[in-house]
Amino acid sequence: GKRKAEGDALVGPDFLTTLQAPEGERDEDVVIEFKNTLTKVETAVKTLFTNSVEQTNRYRTLYKKDLDTLGHSFVALGSSLNSRVPAIEKIGDNFFNLANVVEAHATKSWDPMVHLLHDYKGLVASWNDILSAYQSCRDRQKELETSAGEKEKIVSRTRLNLYRTGLLCEMSHFLQEIETDLNHATQVLVYEEMNHYKDMANRMETLYNSCWGGGSDSLAQSVDTQQNASVQNVQQQQKSGAVNLDPWAQPEGIYEEMP
Repeated sequence: GKRKAEGDALVGPDFLTTLQAPEGERDEDVVIEFKNTLTKVETAVKTLFTNSVEQTNRYRTLYKKDLDTLGHSFVALGSSLNSRVPAIEKIGDNFFNLANVVEAHATKSWDPMVHLLHDYKGLVASWNDILSAYQSCRDRQKELETSAGEKEKIVSRTRLNLYRTGLLCEMSHFLQEIETDLNHATQVLVYEEMNHYKDMANRMETLYNSCWGGGSDSLAQSVDTQQNASVQNVQQQQKSGAVNLDPWAQPEGIYEEMP
């Protein structure tokens, strides 16, 4: 099978001889528009590829290191207090676990995007040679229109039409593939991002229940109670004149330092 494939004559540009192309310069504007679009796509793919690689590296190095450092800091503080505050060491252990979570997140979320964009960097760049060859063929056909005989003109037109038809087919296939691939890759990215932050939130809620119990609802009630008490305390101090929270209290509009 391999030897037979290697001996196949209808590969590469020779495959164009199997096509049946209509006469006339049809869809030339489509080729020009595709060429302009491809220039923008090439720049955008390179930029997103670079940013995706950086994001992957951050999760595997910077974010993981930060969480490890925080874990060591909390554990050290808890140990220095002889575990009198068990929650501190539990928080440290949780940060250690989160460090492994963010490292795994890079593999699930960002690696598929990086691999796909790496492939499309090469695919997009390869179009430059294809479009250049088509432009050379077109320029040659224009020269023959002014200098060659009628028979050569007909042959050159036929060849150009074949090349254009093959080019349009490849363009259509390429656009369909990049649309499908990018749609799937971005879907995976968003889905894994959602799962990642849900997992982080669930781990934090589990940690809270383990340390203090009662769930997130009791935490919200506790925070609201503390905030209301702080507001009432400030209002009482304002009424008694014990504190001045208005730096522009003077009627002349002169700034007054808070006591």
